[in-house]
Amino acid sequence: MNFKKIVIVGKGVLGMMAATVLLPFCKEIFIISTNNNSKKEKKESRSFALNLLSEYMLRKHNIWRSLDSSSVNSFDKISVLDTYSSSTINFESSDVSLNRMGHIINESNLFEELEKSINDNSSIEILDGLKIETINSDYKNVQINNNKKLEFDLLINTDKTVNCLYSDGLFLRKIHDYNQTAYCLNIEKSDKCDDTAFQRFNNDEIQGLLPLNKDYYNLIWTLPNNSFKKISNLDNESLKKRISDDLLPLIGKIKSISQPVSFPLKNIIVNKHTNKRLILMGDAAHTLHPLAGLGLNMGIQDLFLLEYAFINSSEIHDLLNFYSKNSHISNFKINNIINMLKKFYSTKLLPKIIKKTSFEIFNKSTSMKSHAIREATGINVLETYLRTQYTETYY
Repeated sequence: MNFKKIVIVGKGVLGMMAATVLLPFCKEIFIISTNNNSKKEKKESRSFALNLLSEYMLRKHNIWRSLDSSSVNSFDKISVLDTYSSSTINFESSDVSLNRMGHIINESNLFEELEKSINDNSSIEILDGLKIETINSDYKNVQINNNKKLEFDLLINTDKTVNCLYSDGLFLRKIHDYNQTAYCLNIEKSDKCDDTAFQRFNNDEIQGLLPLNKDYYNLIWTLPNNSFKKISNLDNESLKKRISDDLLPLIGKIKSISQPVSFPLKNIIVNKHTNKRLILMGDAAHTLHPLAGLGLNMGIQDLFLLEYAFINSSEIHDLLNFYSKNSHISNFKINNIINMLKKFYSTKLLPKIIKKTSFEIFNKSTSMKSHAIREATGINVLETYLRTQYTETYY
């Protein structure tokens, strides 16, 4: 199915990737940047854990090969530890006959390569520093802050800060404040890192470790706001000692830590993913707790489903219905699972023996671990929709 003009709101990784993926289906694409995203992305220089579905999409659209190989690191094992019950669950790629579970990549590198590709394409135009004021009632043009109208056949929003879409009642958001803060920093180890990612649950704190390369881990530490206030007041050496005390049994001695960055945690989910010619994707549709590392992966899965709808729909009504139904069901399910896991790991109401037994049963169950891995890596989605078209060629 083809369109004349598609407007994408948000010049982040997902917005630019959407422009790249959907360009074959339209004559021109406009990307509206509501702020200076490029500077923000480069300054924070975060890391992402990309699952196999995300890797598939990046390879299919020739984005993967342009990435700096030194900023891409595969991992083949995730070790989940609960300090309360002294229990461990190990997930390994070999459990589902794969050679890896995903890759850790540098966000800045991915952003820069996408931006470079888009700047070289005359059919994609970036409109920087604009604010969307209103969506006109015909759902075919948008009023922007310089009193101009921008027409579109479809508007895809990836930016959760575009308030007019929510304040005007076009979409309803359910917002839950976790009353937690995420603290992110890089850790330099004294010894070499292996290809294992870790998730450490310590009562109401969660520490996720992603292996960036042989020398560094990326730490995503979520903790209650009152605990964060105390931690954020520590100097570098005191913070390093606190982290070392927690993580020494997992990764050994820590040589140094980077300057941390932090952000508040909220759970946001929308009531639907489409309205007329408007489409929500990524953070504009769902913001989840980072404990599973699925944030960007869920956005790319949205894009996978939207591309599938473009390929297999002959009418716009069918396209929108397919995307809305399937993306909403998938995201709603994942959102509930993540919140359930967060409560399970954080609660002290369950006796230790029950938690420990639950861990042991799960860790010994090949079928349960296999299902969890296939869901987390996106393999189930790839096989469901692509069927015989999906092969292991990309891996």
